[in-house]
Amino acid sequence: KDQKRLWQIPNLFLNFWFMFMIVKMMLALANSIPFKVTYNGVKLSNDGLSLLEIVFKPAENVRAMSNLDVLMDAHDHMEEKRYDKALEIYQRLDQQEDIPANALVVINLSLAYLKTGDFTTSLERSKDVLERMDEKENKPYKGILYNNLAWNYILLGNLEEADHYSKLSYDIDSRSEVIRDTRAAVLILLGNTVEGKLLIASNTDLEIVNSTTLTNSMYLALAHHQEGNQAEKEKYLAFVQDNEESLDIDEKTMLSHILVKMTSSSEI
Repeated sequence: KDQKRLWQIPNLFLNFWFMFMIVKMMLALANSIPFKVTYNGVKLSNDGLSLLEIVFKPAENVRAMSNLDVLMDAHDHMEEKRYDKALEIYQRLDQQEDIPANALVVINLSLAYLKTGDFTTSLERSKDVLERMDEKENKPYKGILYNNLAWNYILLGNLEEADHYSKLSYDIDSRSEVIRDTRAAVLILLGNTVEGKLLIASNTDLEIVNSTTLTNSMYLALAHHQEGNQAEKEKYLAFVQDNEESLDIDEKTMLSHILVKMTSSSEI
C-alpha cells in the first residue's frame, strides 16, 4: 500500500500539469478566435482578428498596427490621470508618417491637450481630422470626435457649436454614458433642465467620487438652481466642492463657469 501511495503523488502532479496545459491551450485558442474588443469606447481587433487582418492589410497599415502597444500605454496614462505622459506619446505618434491615415491618434492627442488645459489647441487638432471622419477606417470614431468637440465648445463658451456636435454624437450612440452626459450638460446650459436631468440622474451616484459623478453633479446643481430648488442644488454643489481636489483642469474650468452662471442668474 505504501508503494502505491508513493506512485499516487507524482500522478497528482502529472494530473495538475495536464490540466494546467489544457487551460493554457484553451486560452490560446480563445485568443486566436477573431472577434472585436472595446478600447476607449472603440471596437478593436483581438489578437486572432489582428493576425487575420495583417494578412490582408497593406504594409503601411501593418506598421501602424505595431503601435498598438504604445497606444495602450498612452491609454493607461490617461486612465491614471498622467495626462502629460499621455500627451508626449500622442505627440510622438502624431509625427510618424504611418499614423495619420487613422484619426484615432489625433483624436486622443486632442483629448490629451484638453485634459492638460490647452483647450484651443485641442479644438484645432479635433478640427484637423473632422473632414476625414467619413473615411472607412475613421467612421468608428465619429461619435467620439463629435463628443470631444462638444465638450471643447462648452469649455470655450460656444453653446451653439456644443449643441450641434452633442446632437450629432448622441444620434450616433445614445447608449454611451459619456455621450449622454455631454448631451445633458448642453441641454441644461441651454435651459432644458427636465430632459438634461433625465439623461444623467441614474448615472450620478454620490457614494462614488470620479469624473462622471463630479461633472454630472455640477450640472444637476445648475439645473436645480435654474428651477429654484435650493436644497437639491446645495446637495450636488456640496458633493463637488467637498471633492474639488479630484477635479481635472477642464472640470475645474467647468465648475468655475457654472458658479459664475449661478451668481449672475441670481442677481437678475
